[in-house]
Amino acid sequence: METITPRFQWSMTFLAVIEQGGFSAAANHLGHSKAHVSKQISQLERALGASLLHRSTRRMVLTESGKHYLVYCQQLRDTLDEASRAVGNLHKHIEGLIRLTAPTNLGVNFVGDLLVAFRARYPQTQIELDLSQQMRDLIGEQYSLAIRTGQPQDERLIARPLGIVQEWIVAAPALTDRLGYPQTPQALLERPCVINSHYIDGAKWLFMQADHNECIEIPRHFCVNNYAALRHLALAGAGYVKVPDYLVARDIQLGRLQPVLTTYTLPHTPLYLVYPSLRPQPAKVRALIDFICEWFDQHLPTNKSNSV
Repeated sequence: METITPRFQWSMTFLAVIEQGGFSAAANHLGHSKAHVSKQISQLERALGASLLHRSTRRMVLTESGKHYLVYCQQLRDTLDEASRAVGNLHKHIEGLIRLTAPTNLGVNFVGDLLVAFRARYPQTQIELDLSQQMRDLIGEQYSLAIRTGQPQDERLIARPLGIVQEWIVAAPALTDRLGYPQTPQALLERPCVINSHYIDGAKWLFMQADHNECIEIPRHFCVNNYAALRHLALAGAGYVKVPDYLVARDIQLGRLQPVLTTYTLPHTPLYLVYPSLRPQPAKVRALIDFICEWFDQHLPTNKSNSV
C-alpha cells in the first residue's frame, strides 16, 4: 500500500506536467530527468487504478479521469500554499490569541495593567489571562506564557528572570501614630499583626541582617488567606502586615501605608517568565515576551530600586 507522501509527490509531478506543457518541460522545472517524471506518472496511475493521460509522440491529452484529478491537485497545491502563508504570517504579524497564566494575586494587582498597555500597542492581539494558584501544564493546556515564582523543572520550558519580589512589613499611619514604629522584630509580639493563613508557616516571619537572622512566630490574632484582603486590612489599620512589595508600593508612595523595620531584610522570591521552547516563536508571543520583560524591569519595585 502506497503512503500519502509519495502519492503527494507524484500528484505534484502530474500537476507540473500539465502546467508546464509536457514531460520535458516538467522535468526541467522540477530538476529531475524526463525518465524520472514519466516513472512517477506511471506510479500515480497504478496507485489510482486509472489512466490520467493519453500519450503519443506528438501530443499529450488528459483523460476524463485526468481532468477530474487535475482539479483536486490544483486545490491541494493552493491549500498547501495558503497554509504556508498562514503559518508564515504567525511569525511575521503580531496578531491572534495569546494565552497567559499567572498567580492570582500577581495577576490581579500587576499583570492587568501590563496587558492593557500591550493591547494598546498591538490591537490585533487577543489575550486570555488565567489567574490561578495551580501550576498549569503549559504544553498540555496550550498556554503561550506563564509568570511563575521559581524555575520550572520541565526541560521543555524556558525561564527568563523578571526580577525579585521582596516582602515588606507595612502599617497604616494611624496605627504607627498610636503604637509607634517597632525597632526590633520582637516588638511585633506586643502589637497587632495580620497573618497570611494561606501558608502553613504564615505566622513565622523571618528577618535578616548582615550578622544574624531572627525568626519570630506572630500570635494568630487576625488571619486571612488572601493578599488583597491583607492589603485592605493594612489600610484599615487592623495591624502590621507582611506583603509583597508590588502590592503596596503605590500605597507607600502616596503615604497610605508606611514600611517598618526597614533595617531588616525579609525573604525574597525570584520571578520568572516561562514559556515552551519553540523555534521560532510566533511573532505575537515574541512581542509579549519582550513587552513583559520591559514592563517588569520598569515597574517591579525591586527592579526600580536596583536601577537607581
